[in-house]
Amino acid sequence: MIQFLIKNRIVVSIAFYVIYFFCAIYYFQHATNAESLFWLGLFLLVFFWAVILVDMIQKPILDKTFWILSMFFLIAFAPTVYLFKRMLKPSFSN
Repeated sequence: MIQFLIKNRIVVSIAFYVIYFFCAIYYFQHATNAESLFWLGLFLLVFFWAVILVDMIQKPILDKTFWILSMFFLIAFAPTVYLFKRMLKPSFSN
């Protein structure tokens, strides 16, 4: 799964931010007619986030603690940066 995300990192990054944006709009406007779309979008965001987090934990990467903590503190930014960084350097090692 992570190979698919890395291979299509631009499309995945755009989709991640579009879904994130629409979930935020829904949350602030409390639209009742699109609740199922909100939950579907939230599920997709959590799924992609979890796949990337598992990959971070499994791979030997430099500054692993930084990357894992950034997943929790920079929820909308870290997954995208990680996908691009992982494409440039698959192992992140020295």
